[in-house]
Amino acid sequence: METRVALQRVRRYDQDEIEVALAAALKPFGGISAFVKPGQRVLLKVNTLMPSNPKNSVTTHPAVVSAVAKAVLLAGATPIIADSPGGPYQPKLLEATYRATGLWDMATRLGVELNLDCSSFELEAPNSRLVHRFVCIKPVLDADVIFSLCKLKTHGFMMYTGAVKNLFGVIPGMAKSEFHLKMPREADFAAMLVDLCEAIQPDLSIMDGIMAMEGDGPSGGKPRLMQSLLVSPNPHALDLTACGIIALKPDQVPTLQEALLRNLIPQEVMDLDLYGEPLVNLAVNDFLLPQHRLRRAQAESSGVRGRIGRMLSNRLRPHPVFSRRKCVRCGRCLQSCPPQCLTMGARSPRIDLGRCIRCYCCHELCPAKAIRVNSPGLARWIFKQ
Repeated sequence: METRVALQRVRRYDQDEIEVALAAALKPFGGISAFVKPGQRVLLKVNTLMPSNPKNSVTTHPAVVSAVAKAVLLAGATPIIADSPGGPYQPKLLEATYRATGLWDMATRLGVELNLDCSSFELEAPNSRLVHRFVCIKPVLDADVIFSLCKLKTHGFMMYTGAVKNLFGVIPGMAKSEFHLKMPREADFAAMLVDLCEAIQPDLSIMDGIMAMEGDGPSGGKPRLMQSLLVSPNPHALDLTACGIIALKPDQVPTLQEALLRNLIPQEVMDLDLYGEPLVNLAVNDFLLPQHRLRRAQAESSGVRGRIGRMLSNRLRPHPVFSRRKCVRCGRCLQSCPPQCLTMGARSPRIDLGRCIRCYCCHELCPAKAIRVNSPGLARWIFKQ
């Protein structure tokens, strides 16, 4: 079990400061040369969930990606930046996302390749628990080395998204929806994510936690300055450390629970080998979590069984609500809804709650932030939140 994680404080998105911090974080592992050899192709798997300005803290900041790309270039290797954001996997949409997130300009300045090839391949995962074959974007196949360049954020479905969840972006486009449909239970979805992570086997995970997102992440929350840059060869250990910084316990994060079951991480963050900035210097105890995620868990564990229990649970679980004032009727939510339970009304979408699986993909990918996740009044009264 790999237990080493390096932490560095980075006060702001200053290019020089990030590059110095990255070099310091890599030092305990032997520097970039311990992971990258001359002539290799290195996939920088970024988080580009949706077209969003870097200041919104939705995506991996281009200054962090630039620092990693420069380190790879100095090692004599070739970096390739790639991801499959939400929605269809198409060159025009990829380019629009790269431009909005600042990656296009950054890559142009450095002369670094941005992947626009939308072909895919099948990745075998024979040692997985649930899923033994994944369709993945082709840059995964072409890479000699894989880096997961993730963002520190909350997540409405998984509670938290980091190094492991970031790898879900190697599933091309709308193929992601199939997993939401087949695995609406958090535990199953988390097991699939860990299966995928273990199949990909990223060589290094680097987290942009300089400006994180709290509250209703991964896109509708609020940016929060956390001044943290994390590096580890073990994505599960990195996630455990990041959750230690924001005071999230492993039993609150389904992917960490699954990693614990598989003996991929120790029980506590302090059982890891931490280097650099002491964790206590970066930690906070008031990081805002997605409240609808907590209420969903309460509703699903309410203990009522049978058909009536399922009906009651469905009434208690938080569900998407659409703002007529903010909605621009772009149709992104309809396009991204795995069970196709949305229809476009005269001013905003309508939802069939009986078919809604509470994956919150619509909330996650709404460019206008016109969707909130509402906890029914009955649930708030029962659970007193």
